[in-house]
Amino acid sequence: MLDITFRTAAHRDLPALAALVQQLDVGDDELFALDALERAFLSIQNNRFHEIYVAVIDGEPRAMFTMLILQHLSHNARLVAELHDVVVDADLRGQGIGKALVHFAIDRARSAGCDKIMLNSNRKREAAHRFYLDNGFKQHGLSFYYDL
Repeated sequence: MLDITFRTAAHRDLPALAALVQQLDVGDDELFALDALERAFLSIQNNRFHEIYVAVIDGEPRAMFTMLILQHLSHNARLVAELHDVVVDADLRGQGIGKALVHFAIDRARSAGCDKIMLNSNRKREAAHRFYLDNGFKQHGLSFYYDL
C-alpha cells in the first residue's frame, strides 16, 4: 500500500507540476511553457477560491488537481467546486491514487461548503469517464466553449 499525503502545492513543486501537466491530454498543439505555468501558479495562489493540491508519494508530488470554488446566484446561491487538471503520474496509475485524490477533492469541496463538485473531461478520454462514474460522479448536461 502506498503512503499518500495531500497538501496544497508550493512553489518548489513547479517542476513536478510541469511534469504532471504535460501528461494531460488536452489536445494542445503548443509547446509547453514553464514560464506560463509559473504565472498561472502565482495567479492561483493569489485567489482564495482557487487551489492546487498535490498527492505526495515518497516525498514527491506524483498527482495533482486544481479546484475552483464558485458562488452561484441560482440554486439558492450555493457554492460549487470545479475540478481541473486532474492527473496521476502515468507510472503510478492503477494503484488507487486517482481514487484517493478524487475523494480528497470531494472532502475539500464539502469542507468549503460546496454542495456539488463538477468537472469536464475530453470526449475521447473514455477510461477517465469510467473512472469518474465508478467514483460516484454522474454525467450531466453538455459542455460548450467559444474560441477567442
